[in-house]
Amino acid sequence: MIRQYKCQIIGMVENMVHPMPATLDRFHDLLDVPLLIQIPFDVELARCCNTGMIESYRAEVINRLTTNTQRILNSTK
Repeated sequence: MIRQYKCQIIGMVENMVHPMPATLDRFHDLLDVPLLIQIPFDVELARCCNTGMIESYRAEVINRLTTNTQRILNSTK
């Protein structure tokens, strides 16, 4: 279904990650796209989303997402 849009998929973000069976942990491999980041469930992130203040959320995981995305985009030029 994802491929029907015929656009380049640069990677996948797994949101609200929690421990799961290894068979489900490699979904990005099935799509043949790199995993950009796994964002763990974070009470502070949920609070920011629920209050409409997502822009105030600060975490190292967001910096890693930015770095990983930029690396992938630079490699596809």
